[in-house]
Amino acid sequence: MIDFGSQSAPRLRTGAPWPLVGRRRDRATAEEKTAMSLPLFHVLGAAPKVGGPYSHAVEADGWVFLAGQTPNDPADPTAPFPAGIEAQTRRVLDNLVIVLGELGLGLGHVVAARIFLVDLPGEIAAMNRVYTTYFPEDRRPARTTIGVTALAVGALVEIDMIRHGGHVLAVPQSKIPAEYLSPYAVCVTRGWQFARAEYYPIYLKDPLPRFRVPLRESDPDVVLDLQLLLSEAYATGNYDDIQYGRDAEPPLKGDDAVWADELLRSQGKR
Repeated sequence: MIDFGSQSAPRLRTGAPWPLVGRRRDRATAEEKTAMSLPLFHVLGAAPKVGGPYSHAVEADGWVFLAGQTPNDPADPTAPFPAGIEAQTRRVLDNLVIVLGELGLGLGHVVAARIFLVDLPGEIAAMNRVYTTYFPEDRRPARTTIGVTALAVGALVEIDMIRHGGHVLAVPQSKIPAEYLSPYAVCVTRGWQFARAEYYPIYLKDPLPRFRVPLRESDPDVVLDLQLLLSEAYATGNYDDIQYGRDAEPPLKGDDAVWADELLRSQGKR
């Protein structure tokens, strides 16, 4: 069963690590705690092919460590790199977004980045012009920028990242810490695990997550792109009767309210 924004789902902090797995009992078993603390190693099909003995990403103890990306074309590993530092920086950051997206995550909780530049004095300003477009001014990760003599296959730039928030084990809803509270979440329950529910907190401004849909217990999960699904439904449906001029219920607040109003006005809905 998949529940979108149900009132019965925990109200988790927007952008919190996902999935937050709630147990309807006082504590998880020792086996469950051990399983949740083990590292998860990811080699991902949609990301640029790994060029050596490493993983695209590793989840460990609530952190996601992203291997350095160069400006490879994810669709064609033999394609030449884009020309110039700005185009290469954009490709590198897009590749990191692809890796996070394959895990159902985004840039919102990236806490640290390392940038490697072949021509640090000559290209840092141009690289920064692109880099700053990927992070809001008040949510820029800690960063180290390093000048190097060379990078793999003649790349001009390489970037790796650390993101807070992977798979987190939680106590029952009534004991979820206040910092996790938020109205934006997707809830998934599995028919053969009624005591377990997976909660996927989401940013209002970000695309909806891709997450794993449970099938039969013996079958592997399939990945559902919720944003693509709802976008196609919206494009083919008849929503002319929606009163976009009215405020949401419950009303949005702060930056969310400003963002929604600007979006609707840009599309002629207000």
